[in-house]
Amino acid sequence: MFRNRFIKGFVICLAGIMALATTLSAQAAYIPVLPASTPTTGLVVFDLTKDIMPPDNSDGRQTIYEDVLISLTAIQGIVNRTSPTKIYFLNEPTYYPDSWKGNSTFNDENQWMLDLGLFPVTTTTPVLDNTKTYPVLSYLLAHYSSYLKGKVIYPATAGQSLATVNTGDIIAYLPESAAIAAAITASGIEDAIPVSAAIDTYITGQGYNFTLKADTRGLTTNEAAYDWAKANYFKPETSRKFIGSLMFEWVYSPSFHDYYTANRAFVTVLNPSIPSQYSRMMDLLSNYPKGTMLLGDVVGNEEDFHALGSTTTNTQIGNTSATSSFTLDMSTLPIAPTPSPLPVLSNGVYVSFLSGDGDVPGLTQNQDIGIFKNNQANLNNVNFGLHINPLYMDLNPPLMKYFFQKQNSKLSISTTLNDGGAPTDPQGRTFYKRLLKYYYDAAKNHFLVYNQFNINTGQDDLSTYIDPYMSIYGWGGDGSSPSAIRQIPGSNVIVTSIVQNPVNFETQIRNAINSTSPSAPIFLLIKTGGGWGNDVYNAVSGIKTAMDAIANNPPAGRVVKFTNPRDMAATWKQWKGLTVAVPARSTTLDYPFDPISTTNLAFNKPVTASSAVSGLPASNIVDGNTSSRWGSTTNGIQWIYADLGQSYSINQVKVNWEASYASSFKIQTSNDASNWSDIYSTTTGTGGINTLNVTGSGRYVRVYSTAGPNGLYSIWELEVYGPSSSPTPTPTPTSTPTGTPTPTPTATPTPPPTGTLSFSSTADTFVDEATASTNNGTGVKMGVKFDTGGKRISYVRFNVTGLSGKTVNSVKLRMKESLLEGNGNTNYEIRKTTSAWTETGATWSTKPTTGATIYGSYTGGQLSDGQVVDTTLTTSVLSGDGTYELAVISTSGTTDDGFDTREGSQAPQLIVSYTTSATPTPTPTPTPTPTPTPAPNEKVVNGTYELNPINANSWATISWGGTPTFTWATDFAHGGTHSAKINGTSMVAANFTENNIVIGGNTAATLSAWLKTTSFTGTGVYFAVQELNAAGVEIAGTYWESTYKTGTNGWTQATRSWTTNANTTKIFIRAIANGTGTAWFDDYSITVP
Repeated sequence: MFRNRFIKGFVICLAGIMALATTLSAQAAYIPVLPASTPTTGLVVFDLTKDIMPPDNSDGRQTIYEDVLISLTAIQGIVNRTSPTKIYFLNEPTYYPDSWKGNSTFNDENQWMLDLGLFPVTTTTPVLDNTKTYPVLSYLLAHYSSYLKGKVIYPATAGQSLATVNTGDIIAYLPESAAIAAAITASGIEDAIPVSAAIDTYITGQGYNFTLKADTRGLTTNEAAYDWAKANYFKPETSRKFIGSLMFEWVYSPSFHDYYTANRAFVTVLNPSIPSQYSRMMDLLSNYPKGTMLLGDVVGNEEDFHALGSTTTNTQIGNTSATSSFTLDMSTLPIAPTPSPLPVLSNGVYVSFLSGDGDVPGLTQNQDIGIFKNNQANLNNVNFGLHINPLYMDLNPPLMKYFFQKQNSKLSISTTLNDGGAPTDPQGRTFYKRLLKYYYDAAKNHFLVYNQFNINTGQDDLSTYIDPYMSIYGWGGDGSSPSAIRQIPGSNVIVTSIVQNPVNFETQIRNAINSTSPSAPIFLLIKTGGGWGNDVYNAVSGIKTAMDAIANNPPAGRVVKFTNPRDMAATWKQWKGLTVAVPARSTTLDYPFDPISTTNLAFNKPVTASSAVSGLPASNIVDGNTSSRWGSTTNGIQWIYADLGQSYSINQVKVNWEASYASSFKIQTSNDASNWSDIYSTTTGTGGINTLNVTGSGRYVRVYSTAGPNGLYSIWELEVYGPSSSPTPTPTPTSTPTGTPTPTPTATPTPPPTGTLSFSSTADTFVDEATASTNNGTGVKMGVKFDTGGKRISYVRFNVTGLSGKTVNSVKLRMKESLLEGNGNTNYEIRKTTSAWTETGATWSTKPTTGATIYGSYTGGQLSDGQVVDTTLTTSVLSGDGTYELAVISTSGTTDDGFDTREGSQAPQLIVSYTTSATPTPTPTPTPTPTPTPAPNEKVVNGTYELNPINANSWATISWGGTPTFTWATDFAHGGTHSAKINGTSMVAANFTENNIVIGGNTAATLSAWLKTTSFTGTGVYFAVQELNAAGVEIAGTYWESTYKTGTNGWTQATRSWTTNANTTKIFIRAIANGTGTAWFDDYSITVP
């Protein structure tokens, strides 16, 4: 019904409209409904013309423009989520074929906004290498690859773009849409670049070998794609403010995908008219407030989504991960123009025009801007109404302010939110009414006309609640006579319908005059056309043509007056004796989502930690002092939790990390400090202040850390917030004691006696009898198979820590059936390996031996794709902290199982529950923060460079040539506030070095270090390690260097895991700059078990 949107000239035959007296009073602060990116200090501008669509398609790139755009917009969103300088694209298609740069009729709206100065920040335009096939993509990879943690492969859309543009109401729906939606969902959670096979080949050829995080090419149905994405990528950090909905139809553009990835949206393609997809849509919506918006384009009829309580809004807009970072200060808005009714003549004809086609309330930015950009001369000479979506207030506040400022005696604004009407589910409908009224109240009478879509009295609840000046029935009906207009009883709202009569504007006016009694005035609101073609751009010139034609040949017996919708509404109300003035809108804004409270629920509450460095107690993280901190004694699995005193709803947690942050951690809640639920999880943390919007509840809130770049974890402050309505405990009054007072306790609450530890695999692989010499250690799955001549055995290694002083109650091996493997029915047993193996060296021919003891087994039969299975192991499998290597050996079955490895979507895990005795923690005595020293398993002293490393604090500086300058720098730091910096020209191995690191022979060691470069030429910037024997002599074959880095690179990590030589007694390490330019080094760490 709502898909047939083409050139339509719609006439609303009104009878009267209003005089608006606007008064402004102090208003509550506006809180954006949709999420915004971090504040912007500048825009980095890229022209996409060459990347996506040469007009003549001379080199064939046009056939995969959608694939390129999917990669570009995903990078844009991931970077813009946190970077203060935002990526901003020019010549980006926003859905329709006529909006492409290849169509010379139109200029670029994004450039127009820059030229107009809408964004009050500096802009830079990098120089691109136009010899590259995709210059912008190549530049983004070269300068922003540190933001990307991997890649997600999806099925290509090549050859299904411009060549398959359809006409009429025929939809060119691409079956790949669902798999692409799943890939975009995974991309936002994983911070991974989505690629088709063609784009993957291109970026690999450019030298970027990203880790494969997911592959959606096997997801061939909407149902399969949803099930996979929901099971693997519906996370606590998934935005609950909107749902992404996409469908590749007509000429679809992924321009809005940057907003999906920036906000880690769940993106889906589901059609509720299909039963199997209806149930899944219900499942998805149960995780969101009723009425939550679907942004994008829906599959099927909008009414099906409305019946489920959802709001649907087409989004034909780009760069929102950049533009949403700006704010709209309502106090700076101009006062909305006062409506002025015209004198009512019995033979008067009052004509106005409203942009749109009757039902397009979407974010049609190219059309909305095009009206101004392409019609500057005529726009000042015609009366016009701009029909726009209020979501601009959140997604592009500077543009919304521009629209508000352009209102004058000739131009007015009207709006609606939902495509095709309002939700019909009661709860969803209530949310929708609150949402739209919130926008109307915040806009302070800049919105006056509401497109209700349906004129039936059963829809009047929408208008009476939102309280617009006038409502219209935007789709269908007959508005050709004044009798079609009515007043809603008990209100000052009038409602009218439109006439669908797609003829030119002059003819519409004359037809209305000829069909109406000459003794009554006529009120015509003419819809200027559809949002699907260039008629919107041409509408203003068409209006001017009609006005001139009527003036040159006025209709007999009639006086035609052209006005804007605002003043025409006032005129109709004056004619009918209704109140003309617009009442002041509410200054108390009813935010439709529960806002976050300003009360820190964790402040000065009891805190318990797994360990604490002397002088850095757990209580420091809730004292409100950002100069005091907690520090664990080691890294690995460490935790700290606050007792809020009672259970609260929680929607935000802030963790302020010191330089020793956790890169892999969870936020968990519990009501008993024993059974924990994850409300946030990441494996790509970068420290700093983490503001995490979450959904959960509980009395205890825990930060559960499992990995980090340094030898310990340290947190300045932990803050916990709930909704404004979340209960605040009232202290129980205590009478003043009259006798000897009871001494104040000196111990924090005793921690609960039970808990759970989770360990992810540190190595995993499988061997295959059928390919006896093949190593499979880098794959995303590991096989278990029973077939004679084709057996497969998997091996998993875990580093278990934290069991000291604990009694193990249960042990489980958790593995996930790979989506890349057919449903297997293999039964298997778990044994320990009894000889050495390595992840990248094991083959069937060199496989390790296994012991006779069976620690657990699985006999449950067939597993489905993506199923997670827990195999219970006997507690004797563990004997304290240490490294444990397990073999998964098939015992029966006809088809093989494949489980995800640590390179796949979910690493194997060892889940250990335990009991421990309670030990009170003495109340700390405040002491000065001690000089940082490494934890026992951290071998690098001052690797964070928080102490001066220039020939001090265990470090020295060395150079064999050139003009290096060594600096203890504060301009950039990966963690903390300082880094080690070298800059100069023609430098020969200028380096920071630490020479006396004691590590014994045959010791497993792990290196992690970070570097950053600017305009570096020559050999490059890198790290080096050399092992020495007891005599201090270098051991041959033990020297190692990281990958050389040249040019400009953001913070880039170097890693290495190895076993030292048998004769090693110590090592020295270096951070080296060899060439010309500037380099920074930080967070240099080497850990051992």
